[in-house]
Amino acid sequence: DEWITISEQAHRAGLATTATMMFGHVESLAERIEHLERLRALQDETGGFKALVPLPYHGDRAHLAARRRRPTGSRPRLRPRSRRGPCRAGA
Repeated sequence: DEWITISEQAHRAGLATTATMMFGHVESLAERIEHLERLRALQDETGGFKALVPLPYHGDRAHLAARRRRPTGSRPRLRPRSRRGPCRAGA
């Protein structure tokens, strides 16, 4: 997919990026997990992501709402977990 290729090229050029992931609209739980696994693999390889920004979809009045397979609230949520890493305050 183009999104992962662009991130990889940026990381190899020495640019740090963030990964923003909107979820809970048209994708399945399996697709969500696959996306996160791909991000994790690229992070392990390049170390280029500085943040993951998960954005839950809340657009019940948006045009994507009609395409959803189930209401957003009926899907299990992936809960973010903090972990200690090499980042320091103020760095």
